Amino acid sequence: MKAVRFHEVGGPEVLKYEEIEQPTPAAGEVRIRVAASAFNAADNGMRGGFLPIPVVLPHVPGYDVSGTIDAVGEGVDGVAVGDDVIGFLPMERDGGAAEYVVAPADSVVMAPTSIPLADAAALPSVALTAWQALFDEGHLEAGQRVLIVGAGGVVGKYAIQLAKRAGVHVVATASPRSIDAVRAAGADEIIDHTTTDLRSAVGEQVDVLLNLAPIDPEQFASFVALVRDGGAVVSTTAFMATPGDDSRGVRAATVFVLPNRERLAELVSLVDSGELTVEAGGAIRFRERIRVAADAAGDVQRFGENEGVVRANLGAGCSQGIQVHSSPVSGIAAPTRTPAGSSADTSPEAQTSDTSHRRTSIPSPDTSTTGPAKSSKVSRSVPLGPVRLGGGAKHLFPSCYLPVGGAC
Repeated sequence: MKAVRFHEVGGPEVLKYEEIEQPTPAAGEVRIRVAASAFNAADNGMRGGFLPIPVVLPHVPGYDVSGTIDAVGEGVDGVAVGDDVIGFLPMERDGGAAEYVVAPADSVVMAPTSIPLADAAALPSVALTAWQALFDEGHLEAGQRVLIVGAGGVVGKYAIQLAKRAGVHVVATASPRSIDAVRAAGADEIIDHTTTDLRSAVGEQVDVLLNLAPIDPEQFASFVALVRDGGAVVSTTAFMATPGDDSRGVRAATVFVLPNRERLAELVSLVDSGELTVEAGGAIRFRERIRVAADAAGDVQRFGENEGVVRANLGAGCSQGIQVHSSPVSGIAAPTRTPAGSSADTSPEAQTSDTSHRRTSIPSPDTSTTGPAKSSKVSRSVPLGPVRLGGGAKHLFPSCYLPVGGAC
């Protein structure tokens, strides 16, 4: 089968479109014929070597996936051959940027029936991030107020919809290029952060401040005053600490999205009931290998060849999704952005001034192997400032961690 893989960490040029062996599901696993695989910021981080998720090289990216089950292993219940499913796959395993992917049966749920199967790949991890930030960490309830900083991204638009459904008053920041999308998602108040001082624009304190943008840490700390006593500051930007205020009982929480099959199934039901909109952009077919530089509006660099289809869910913001179709799969994308009015290179690879979030060089193989290597495969983990793994979770990651320019 065809797949996109990287054999070493580095820039987008390390991605290879190649023939690999088709996997076979073991006990408790299913094999999915991939309809689409979403590209998210953490895929970029793992490929670049600056996100501490240990993967075995060569690695197939794409942990958000949609497709049709075509084989099942022993002991699998609840899903069957022919079922259309979506999944948030374990990040340390090979992902869905391939014609087929093997996944734990308990990581997939039935796909929405009201939208194209390929578009459904844009749902799993980003929608789960929004839910967990608002309700699991923020403890939002009906009648309360939330301020979403960086609401123009994919997570932000899911967060707006979910908060409104819960009866929450939503105040959202956006740049001019994302204001219309934020309004369409249902925000009650929209603040153009490019022209307005947020601290003076928020007239009434909020119960929860949700930050999704790579803002200046000092500026972030100043926003805590906008949160009422006993409220919460929640952030997905794990490259910097989330501020709180113990003197006023304002909690601080950083979100690392966790797999949750039951919650994902609930989100699917919201899509099918029309209460949650999945956004996906146009499709791009790869007739030949192309490299298109990202522009200041938050476009992506695309790499691929021969007949593949990329369905892009771009928009301004910190978490972006790319659906890479397997017809056959032959493209993948790496986000880079430049701040408005700037020609500086702000791609993750160019961030070198702050060791808490710059790209880190991989040690030589004799010091980077975390365990006995099998054949030529090596498992590598690279530290990223305050990001940490723990709690026995299979995979944790910040959904908006890239310290790059571009307004959300």
